[in-house]
Order: sequence, then structure tokens, then C-alpha cells
Amino acid sequence: MTMTHAAEHYYLSSSTGDDSDRGSENLPWKSLVQISAIELQPSDTVYFKRGDRFDGHFVVDGSGSEKAPIRITAYGEGAQPILTGEVGAAGGGDYAEATANSLTSHSTTSAQTSSATSKTTFKA
Repeated sequence: MTMTHAAEHYYLSSSTGDDSDRGSENLPWKSLVQISAIELQPSDTVYFKRGDRFDGHFVVDGSGSEKAPIRITAYGEGAQPILTGEVGAAGGGDYAEATANSLTSHSTTSAQTSSATSKTTFKA
């Protein structure tokens, strides 16, 4: 017996969302934190609200397939959403992130490298 996954739909709006909400169209998440914590499955779709800006990193944990890709798209009206890849001053800024990454990248073990490569980070 083959188990099938019911496609999930996740919505984000930096202007009207709240990270304590469900991530639905009517109750979207605000930041990239919640969606980055989800293990996406084949056929899942992530919707970013048009006209909104999302600071930080969107980490895709999971994998689609040729017949059931993970879709990343926009909803609403207006300009395409922007994913900056910036961590902002509260996170130490991009400089702090870059120097932290350069320091840890030299000390990773093969096990750490292997598990880290199973996630893809999109920086726009």
C-alpha cells in the first residue's frame, strides 16, 4: 500500500501575518522562521504575499519530485514579493552572519557537512 501526502499550502505576509497564526491564506505567518522550520513534502506550495518584503533566509527542508514538485509562488496583487536574505541589525547584520559562517565552515566534520547539505537556503 502506497501512502500519499495531502498537499499542504503555506501562506506568508510580512504586512498582515503573525507567526502565531496557522500559515493559512486568512491567517498567514509573518516571517520566514515558521516556514523554514517545516519539512516540506512533494506537492506542497508556499505562497508569499505580493508587495511584501521578507528579511532573513528561507530554508527549504524537504524535497519534491518530478511529478509532485514543491511550488514556491506569490499571491495577491502588486509587485513580486522580495526575499532579501538579510538578517538585520537584531541578528548582528549580514557582516556578523558572514563572519560566523566563515568561522564555522572550517571546523565542520563530515557528519555535520552531510546533514547541512540536505537543506537548501535561498537568498534573494
